[in-house]
Amino acid sequence: MEGNLLKLTSSSIYRAVGKGMRLDEILETLTKTSDKAVPPAVVQQITLWVSECRRVSAETRVLITCPAEETALKVMASSGNKAVQLSETVIALPDRKYLKKVEKLLKIKGIFLNS
Repeated sequence: MEGNLLKLTSSSIYRAVGKGMRLDEILETLTKTSDKAVPPAVVQQITLWVSECRRVSAETRVLITCPAEETALKVMASSGNKAVQLSETVIALPDRKYLKKVEKLLKIKGIFLNS
């Protein structure tokens, strides 16, 4: 009786981690499905691939692009603690609702948003 041949690649390990599997679960599954002991070099490589995995968050933001750093500083001063300065001339606001509040404050300072 022949056993199954499993092809382990970084992509297959990344998919497993992406579906929520932990290192111990991956190794346990491999051990259960293998007729032979899993070689230490294979365990080491899988451990490395799992350690390379990261989870990130995606968020939607409203960006204000200013013509100069001086303008960006004025925008930041009007935007409160929810604004984040991404570069010398780019400001991120949490959403359009917050943008409307900031827009009113900017008009008082002579700063107008392009349509």
